Amino acid sequence: MAYDKIIPIRSRLDHCVGYVLNPEKTGLETAMDYIGREDKNRTPDGRAVFETAINCQLDAAVEDMMETKRRWGKTGGVLGYHLIHSYAPGELTPEEAHGAGVEFARRLLGDRYEAVVSTHLDREHLHCHIVFNSVSFVDGAKYRNTFKDYFGDIRGLSNEVSEEHGLSVIDPEGGGRSYAEWSAESRGKPTLRGLVKQDIDAAIAGAYTAKIFWQELARMGYAVKRGPHVAHTAVRPPGGQRFLSKPPSKCVSI
Repeated sequence: MAYDKIIPIRSRLDHCVGYVLNPEKTGLETAMDYIGREDKNRTPDGRAVFETAINCQLDAAVEDMMETKRRWGKTGGVLGYHLIHSYAPGELTPEEAHGAGVEFARRLLGDRYEAVVSTHLDREHLHCHIVFNSVSFVDGAKYRNTFKDYFGDIRGLSNEVSEEHGLSVIDPEGGGRSYAEWSAESRGKPTLRGLVKQDIDAAIAGAYTAKIFWQELARMGYAVKRGPHVAHTAVRPPGGQRFLSKPPSKCVSI
C-alpha cells in the first residue's frame, strides 16, 4: 500500500531537490546486483542510486524548472510540490518501489511538468520523493492542488498503480489517515482507531440489539453522537479529544 502526502514548496526549490537527490539516502552500498542495467544512475564510486528525472535533466533539474517559470512569467507563488510516496515495511524491494514511484509520477504529471523522483532507503519503510515544477513547460498552466484533486487524482492514481503491482490500496471512500497512524499500523503497533475498532468489535460480540450495543459502549466510557439530526454517527473514546466520525463498518449494520 502506498501512502501519499503532498507539500507545497514556497521557497528554495533547490534545497528541496538537493534533499531528495541525496545519494546517501538513495544509494545502495554496492551496485553489484545492478551491473549492466542502464536504468540506474551511479555515484562516482559506482554505487547504484534510485534517482530518475522526468521531462528534465537530473543534474540540471532546478535550472530547467526555473527556466520554465521565467519563460511563462510565473516565478512567484508556489514554486513546486514535494510528494512523498511511502510503502509499508517489507512490502517490496527498492527497485520495485522506485519503479512504481516513477510510474505513478509519470501518470500524474504526464508530459506537462518537470519532476525528479528518488527512492530513499534510509528508513525501515521505503519511500519515494517526487518534486515537480508548479508550472507546466507545455503551456505555463499552474498545477492544481486541492482536496478534491488529492482524492481524485493523486490517491486514485496511487491506488491504481498499487493494484497493478499487487499491493494493497487505501479505501477511496475513506477520509484518509495520518502518516503516523498508517506507519504505526504497518509496523504492527496499536493506533487509536485500531483500539476503538477492538472495543466496538467486543461490544458487538456481546450485543443482541442496537440498544444493548450503544449501552455497552457507554459502559466502556465512550461518548456517542447519533440521532435523526446527526449526519454521521460518531464515537469518542475515553479520554479522547475528538469524535471519530466513521466507526468501522460492522457498527453501521447494527
